Amino acid sequence: MSLKGWVGLHVETEPGVYYEIIFYDPVRLRQTMESAVEGEGTPCFAEYAPLVLLPEVTVEAVENSVKYLWEQDYFSYWKPDEKLKPPENNTSL
Repeated sequence: MSLKGWVGLHVETEPGVYYEIIFYDPVRLRQTMESAVEGEGTPCFAEYAPLVLLPEVTVEAVENSVKYLWEQDYFSYWKPDEKLKPPENNTSL
């Protein structure tokens, strides 16, 4: 199932520790960047959370990339989202 070119998620790495990550595919990232720069007149496009680029944003691709990021210790370079409270209906990847 495709996720329309992008998705923002909170990934729980251990109980109560969440990281916000935004996943884009190249086509949607380009569209978003062009909209920001050309349409809104901003000098750049920036996300406040870590951005991960995937060939296609699907549930399987996101799950595989989160596992890869965990195995490669990427989360140690990012700050957890300390404002986030655990969701009512937590769905783990």
